[in-house]
Amino acid sequence: MKEALIQAALDYHAHPRPGKIEIVPTKPVETRADLALAYTPGVGEASMAIARDPAQAARLTGRSNLVAVITDGTAVLGLGAIGPLAAKPVMEGKSVLFKLLAGVNAFDIELDALDSDRFIDVVAALEPTFGGINLEDIKAPECFDIEERLKARLKIPVMHDDQHGTAVVVAAALFGPAGLASIAVTLVRTSSAGIANPMPCAPPATDWLIPITRPLISMSGPPELPGLIGAEVCSKPRKRCWPPSSSPMGSERSKADTTPTVTL
Repeated sequence: MKEALIQAALDYHAHPRPGKIEIVPTKPVETRADLALAYTPGVGEASMAIARDPAQAARLTGRSNLVAVITDGTAVLGLGAIGPLAAKPVMEGKSVLFKLLAGVNAFDIELDALDSDRFIDVVAALEPTFGGINLEDIKAPECFDIEERLKARLKIPVMHDDQHGTAVVVAAALFGPAGLASIAVTLVRTSSAGIANPMPCAPPATDWLIPITRPLISMSGPPELPGLIGAEVCSKPRKRCWPPSSSPMGSERSKADTTPTVTL
């Protein structure tokens, strides 16, 4: 990155106030009467209404339009395992995107929790606060386990951006050209290269990839090269690996990042 851009990025995040997000009230709080409604004694009526009927939280609070953007800092963008504190600018940025692009309020939460059980317990305890959980930049294979266990445990939506976001982009790459070619997507023959064969830069990945890719393999048949012949669409992974020595937090936080591409 050029020096001028580096300085511009740092200045942007530092001035005129540090960071990219803030909390502002959605109701007028200009008089003593307003304050008496926003806080005590009036707020007690809203609390009691929710105590009697938890569904009232969607009507009386901002919970239903509030998403938690949560990371452990183990797989941040192309930066690798830089830790939760260094991940905060990225999580603030994702919160900004939620607001600007979808009108959804989001708040970033960076957890110092490498242990999956601890991470899950902390996130689960936040359920009363948020209407949805957006897991962000968590390394594999923990990300798969964390998402599935949280989905089973919580009553609010849980998604892992790096999985769902990638799926949306790949689907768009399929639907767009198919539409331009006037081909029904259901009739497009697809094939995936490398889905059952982890790249050699991450040998330990083989064991944890098996349960994840097995359903895909069973649907697509043997991952042999002849399967690519005649396919209108071929998707393939592009893997980058950071050696343990290059990770700021050591081998425990080393990262292997897979970015799928679609070839038409």
